[in-house]
Amino acid sequence: MSEEARQKSVLIIEDDINYGEMLAYALSHLKYEVHLAYSATGGLDIVRQKKLDIILSDLNMPGMSGLEVSQRILKMYLDIPIVLITGMNDLTMVKQALEIGVSDYLVKPVSIDQLPVVIERNLQRKLLEKKLLQENKAEYSFEGFESSDAGPRCQGSLHLRSLPAGG
Repeated sequence: MSEEARQKSVLIIEDDINYGEMLAYALSHLKYEVHLAYSATGGLDIVRQKKLDIILSDLNMPGMSGLEVSQRILKMYLDIPIVLITGMNDLTMVKQALEIGVSDYLVKPVSIDQLPVVIERNLQRKLLEKKLLQENKAEYSFEGFESSDAGPRCQGSLHLRSLPAGG
């Protein structure tokens, strides 16, 4: 099954049970595969067990904040977009989250119509980043070099040329 045809897997981490279930219900009706955790630690357990395409996490949770859980997830799985959901418009916290690598944020109450737009925008951004990374790897690959436990070795020859005067 192609990446585009496969059902997208979304993890929702939300300590407000009713709000989490409402988001999960809406996304499942929009044909997403939904996983729901009511705590940051529960969310981390699901991250370790499931292949996820995107994570939606509440920012303010007891115990471990959405910012802290995002930091842990980003250390484990750098390619999963994370969208934080906050009940307050705390721009300082949002700025900090974006600086550590969180993809996006939403302010509660989240518009159900806005959810798939935000999810798809972040999934498309991640696909574009992955494609650009692959293109850059191909562009900057070093032919004639190989790596071993002892370090890199040159299998070819190195040609040096003089720079023109003044440059």
